[in-house]
Amino acid sequence: MSLRNILFFSLCQPLMAAPFAPNHKPVIFRQTTNHTLTNSTQPATNQTQPATNSTLPALPAVEWAKKTCKDKGVTDASLEPATRWNSLDTRNALSAANYAWNHNPVEEGHIRLSYPMMVSNFFQGPEQWNCQDIANVPCSTTIKCDETNYPAGHFILNSFSRLHQIHQQLNDALNQAQLNIQSQIGTFTSTFTTEFKDDTAFIKLLLDVLGLSIGLGSAYFWNRVAPVILKTMTPDTRDLYKDATKAAVTFGVKQGKEKIPKAKDALGSQNNLNNAMGVYFQTWRESISAYVDHIFSGKVGALGDLGRLIGSGGFNYNSGPNLSQMQKRTEAIVFAQLIATAWKTNPAKKLYPFIMETDIDCNDSGKAPKDLKNFMDDSTAAQAHVCYNGHVYYLLQAVHRDQPVCHKECIPNTSAGKFFQTLPGGTFDNLSGDKWAGVRVDDFIVSSVDAWNANGNKNGYGMPDAETYAADLTDVDQNDLDANFEKVLRAPGVYQIPVCKSSDMSDIAAQVGGSKGKPSGDWWPCNP
Repeated sequence: MSLRNILFFSLCQPLMAAPFAPNHKPVIFRQTTNHTLTNSTQPATNQTQPATNSTLPALPAVEWAKKTCKDKGVTDASLEPATRWNSLDTRNALSAANYAWNHNPVEEGHIRLSYPMMVSNFFQGPEQWNCQDIANVPCSTTIKCDETNYPAGHFILNSFSRLHQIHQQLNDALNQAQLNIQSQIGTFTSTFTTEFKDDTAFIKLLLDVLGLSIGLGSAYFWNRVAPVILKTMTPDTRDLYKDATKAAVTFGVKQGKEKIPKAKDALGSQNNLNNAMGVYFQTWRESISAYVDHIFSGKVGALGDLGRLIGSGGFNYNSGPNLSQMQKRTEAIVFAQLIATAWKTNPAKKLYPFIMETDIDCNDSGKAPKDLKNFMDDSTAAQAHVCYNGHVYYLLQAVHRDQPVCHKECIPNTSAGKFFQTLPGGTFDNLSGDKWAGVRVDDFIVSSVDAWNANGNKNGYGMPDAETYAADLTDVDQNDLDANFEKVLRAPGVYQIPVCKSSDMSDIAAQVGGSKGKPSGDWWPCNP
């Protein structure tokens, strides 16, 4: 596109909607053969045929084309990112590049470049700027101002680069998390199951449950990216950025939903936990790669989201998420799902995990309460209780009378004959501190109790809708990301552990005592 084309478009910009304006249908101006402008509400496509350069008159230079690398917006890195971005008229420069992408035909003797490569070429930047490929090295390289003809182009390309880099970092974090989890599978199975054996049904159910984790992980990832960027924005642009991050999370969830079934089929008879982890993490990485390909595709919807993400200049400053922290958080999301699934679908022997709700004050939580003395001992109460909302809750397993009672060699800290016992590995001495990436007993109780409360003190809340819940997690307090991660790990309904009311003890006693027959239903020994 010639400079005259660029300038012609730039003079029209005050009449046009910004590429990331809220709730505004874009108006595309096309030049006709008699050199008049006509309006069209149809989205621009790559097939639109603009007038040739020879039909455009010479026009005075626009602001972004006047800027030089000596401008303060370039030289003073201490300025607010939005101030630097706006001082170089970068928004209009990006709009001009997008207009060229949507309207310039491929001339004879030229090739059709991908969107990021075309933008780099537009500003006379580096070649091979193939940002759609997550493994592309040039796109993850920060450039200097004098490597483009216009400073605004330097800011735009570095925003592309930073967005590309942080997804590469997430990809690296997933690789490290996978290796770390796979190295602990032996210890995991001996800790959280009574006797693990490979089981195809168990593995495939596990992959179903882990599909939600892709959305939860994506939500946390964008929470880590957001703080610096959000602080540089006005309320209006902040809302637009959040819209774009929600779209990114939703995209990841949809990718997980589409790819997990295919991954299960590909797993075939390789039904061990190590292979399942490989398939799962590969699916997650593929969803990230698909998003990178999408956001840099130049398609109409993607252009809007890209503009919303980089439109404040925050990606020229943002340091992005910490790799080791992302790795640990990823491991926590996966371990939590692994643990809950191992309890519910233990391949060797059926376990019945549940949470006992009580009216006990938190100060009296050290020993088994009187009405539960016949069902559990003090050591179980001490190792499996959590104080939440002013009351004590216990994370337990119910042992049916007709079921052989597992002794100390397979479940620690239990007493033979007690109907309520700790779950394998489900105690404070195991689920606390840095073990298992920081997953705690509290996580399972809070998630399950919140789901129970939300469902009117009834079980059956169901798994949260991944797209809605994960996207909502982007609306969080950016000043307390540790608390925000708890919201990810404690999403209501994620673990599907039933809650029993202590006021129903007579019925529960009949259930576990065997007088009501064998265990049945999804919520045994609790009521629906």
